[in-house]
Amino acid sequence: MVIVISKKVIDNIYALGAGTSADCDFQARLLESQLELFKLNQDRQVHVATAVRKIQQHLFRHQGYLGAYLIIVDVDVTGSHMATVHPHRSISFLPFVASGKNLFLLNIFIRISNLGSGGYTSLSVIEDRSKANMIEDETKQLIRDALYASTITDLFSGSKINMYVLTKEILDKFLSYEIIAVRTEKQADYTLTKGTTEVLSINVKKIKYDVVNEKVKATETHEAMELA
Repeated sequence: MVIVISKKVIDNIYALGAGTSADCDFQARLLESQLELFKLNQDRQVHVATAVRKIQQHLFRHQGYLGAYLIIVDVDVTGSHMATVHPHRSISFLPFVASGKNLFLLNIFIRISNLGSGGYTSLSVIEDRSKANMIEDETKQLIRDALYASTITDLFSGSKINMYVLTKEILDKFLSYEIIAVRTEKQADYTLTKGTTEVLSINVKKIKYDVVNEKVKATETHEAMELA
């Protein structure tokens, strides 16, 4: 996974993303504004299907050139939902689908979404150990083990685990749930002094060229911008 974001899109909907940082952040902010207008117009809670549809339509117009791989989650009156949206607009609504570094745990009933370069390693652990009716602590341990596996085997999945537990009432954040790789101090000084590498020879070659046209143009002066 290259980048992971966790953004509250609207009251009950959250988004995570892998891919290009700027694209993921922009898609989340765009979706936030569109859903807020939708909520004011309809005067009701926004469902995840609406959010997915809107982001689908936007991504499809760009034909996959926006590097935004999104996981959209929500808990509403119809239950808990998790959807993955890819840049070319394909989607998956699956109860069992792990992101390289971040995971949402929805209503204790496990819903896990595979996204990002470390997701396949996470998914192998989840497929091996998941079962029906898991309690919250048991699910957290499974998620931790799955993300640990992806983090130590994938260069782009960061060095820590972030976890979120989303219910109808509240979003619990565990940041950071566990730091897997800690940066250590250098054991030696690797600064090389000038002249460490011997210069065997120097060869300077002048390039001949003809001046065809030379014109000097004065540029207009502009006042400097005031910075608040």
